[in-house]
Amino acid sequence: MIGNKLKVARQASGLSLRALADAIGGVVSAQAIGKYERNEDMPGSKALIALAKALGVSEDYLLSEDQLSLEGVDFRKKLGTSSKEEAAVQARAVHMLERYLVVEDLLQLRSVEWEQPRSAPHPVSDIRDAEDAARSGRDDRGRGKDPIPQLAELMGERGNKGLSMGLHDVGGRGGGGGGAGRGGG
Repeated sequence: MIGNKLKVARQASGLSLRALADAIGGVVSAQAIGKYERNEDMPGSKALIALAKALGVSEDYLLSEDQLSLEGVDFRKKLGTSSKEEAAVQARAVHMLERYLVVEDLLQLRSVEWEQPRSAPHPVSDIRDAEDAARSGRDDRGRGKDPIPQLAELMGERGNKGLSMGLHDVGGRGGGGGGAGRGGG
């Protein structure tokens, strides 16, 4: 069913159900799109093509089964970010990661499973806790005290996926963090 993919693509585009219905020229109503998102109904081919075009995704993307979920997403406090803006950022992140993983699959690249350091998790409430967590993580990974010149590359080798996105069209605010999990694949 296309419910989750459709909702993620719509939220990533920053569209409401009504705005998406308007964007597809009334091919189907906002209520029908809501039913598709809840997996209560499936769109016909005309509606599917219109939805994909309006959302800037392929029909195959909407019909694909592979799903990601974000976990532990936190935003900086006092940014004035609305829950709608936060949902749009999370949806864009899921969308970007899914595309990254599709390329990885097409190129038959091995996606490494993330291995949690033995001493994790590290609760951090002040700078000293952060330094202790960093030291413990370095010890677990055998990194010593030297700087890590290619941190992004090292993290990628450990199964982490990094992404960067401009937030200017989501209220111009940044400051989020979290993790993603891959299901169904």
